[in-house]
Amino acid sequence: MQPRDVFDGILLAILGTILYIRLIGPTFSSSRLQTVIDVLLGLELIFYLIFAGIIAICFLGYLFVYLPQKQSKNPAR
Repeated sequence: MQPRDVFDGILLAILGTILYIRLIGPTFSSSRLQTVIDVLLGLELIFYLIFAGIIAICFLGYLFVYLPQKQSKNPAR
């Protein structure tokens, strides 16, 4: 990992934390958490299967398209 990537990751984490605190943090309550849990548990199985399929397709694309291109540009040492 290059130093710029680490720096960008830290900035993204700080920005995400600030946005969470400003938008959601002060108004988030346990009743809202319970509502979110109830909604997630109430979803049909097909939604979870579709979501898992999308994640699997993205992972396979990363595994078979992105990684071989990256490795071909960086010779083995």
